[in-house]
Amino acid sequence: MKRKKTYLRFILILAVCLAFAVGGFFFYKVATPRETELVICATASKKSTVSAFLGYYHKLYPRVKTTVQYIPEGYNTKTGLPSADLEAKRAAALQTLRVELMAGKGPDVFLCELDVYELMDSDFLQPLFPDLMKSAEAGAFADMSQYIQRDKEFHSEDYILPLFAAGQLEGKQYVIPLTCTVPGITVMAQPLAKSGFNETKAAQDFTSFWAELTRCVPPEELANGYIDTATLLLSTKQPAITYPQHEIFLETPAFKERYAAYAQYSETVRAFPKNTSVRMGDYPEEIAAAENGAFMLNGWYGSMLQMELPYLAAAKELESRFLPIPTEDGGAAAVVENYAVVRANSKNKQNAWNFIRLFLSESAQRNEQVEVDGHYYLENSWMRNTYPVHKAAFANSLAESGPSAINGIPTATLFGKIVQDWASLPQRITAGKLPTVSDAKICTMLRDDKKTQEQILTEITEALRLYLSE
Repeated sequence: MKRKKTYLRFILILAVCLAFAVGGFFFYKVATPRETELVICATASKKSTVSAFLGYYHKLYPRVKTTVQYIPEGYNTKTGLPSADLEAKRAAALQTLRVELMAGKGPDVFLCELDVYELMDSDFLQPLFPDLMKSAEAGAFADMSQYIQRDKEFHSEDYILPLFAAGQLEGKQYVIPLTCTVPGITVMAQPLAKSGFNETKAAQDFTSFWAELTRCVPPEELANGYIDTATLLLSTKQPAITYPQHEIFLETPAFKERYAAYAQYSETVRAFPKNTSVRMGDYPEEIAAAENGAFMLNGWYGSMLQMELPYLAAAKELESRFLPIPTEDGGAAAVVENYAVVRANSKNKQNAWNFIRLFLSESAQRNEQVEVDGHYYLENSWMRNTYPVHKAAFANSLAESGPSAINGIPTATLFGKIVQDWASLPQRITAGKLPTVSDAKICTMLRDDKKTQEQILTEITEALRLYLSE
């Protein structure tokens, strides 16, 4: 009898274990979508990147089939020159995708890029989504919040959260940032220190920043820098248009004060023609000027640093600094450069997130190769001239992006100060920005020196109100 009870107890325990195992199995089945084909759309420039990540994805999810549609470049990729035939081909492809989206059809995932400087170029072709948040408001994209939240391997606190906030509407995540950059200036460290530049005061707000620059940097060197209206607009805490409230930031006293400070800077530098003998790209002259104590101020996006620094450091140990343009609250802004969105009515949302999150892994964000079953995956150029949204990867990105040494001098020695500046940025970033075609048009209008500031801001506001009514 005792043996029978023991046997029954064993059967009961086994049954409970099987129940949990089966329950776990069925839970896994629920989390795995029934749809087994994922359709991805990406710009043609991302072909090698997408191919590399798909190799990794297929190893992890072998049952999921994938199809990739590439948006034509619209120009000759060998010469970089525009082509009417290629432009027409791109325009037709974009129109087809937009019609499909309106009909609730088309790819599941879109991988695209943003570049406000290209958007400002009159010859640049329109992006697929001219205004991501307006498209999100219209219901084009899926809210991916639940897929992100239930992913136990994704820890949101490891990422620059203002960039994710930029892609949200009322707490719902529509746009997922993959890479970013930071508007700021580079300047030689030694002359900046000797000038008495007060970094604490300059970091308070935009007006204080420009006041310190104009106080400490000679106007002829300010004129030689490249600080434009894109830097002005994309370094604000608020976007030009806040969705879904449809608030226009350019109407606020905060932007008017910022614009007034920028106008003073513009008026100062217009009196000094740019010294074309010392410009970014003329590296021998730059190095000589830097060695002679020039500030070498350049108001470029952080994305240019990877190309700029090795040349400035090529001759001697010439320390540089990176100073982010402060937001209204004394923080810094980060601008999304590569992003992902998912079609609103896609039945493949889980598969879509599984693919997108590969780009967000720390290994991928660090541009490291990933090993799966003896195979290595990663297209090493995908982070070229752009930076991670993962905090730790971002903090180390400048130190890890270049060679270990230049002319026998360790990179860490050459770039010590600027690497420290860059590593501190994730803690300073308080705003994320998604550039739009409207931003590009605003930047062009802000440069009009034949009208008053009030006239310009009034015209921009009226244009934005008309845009929102469409």
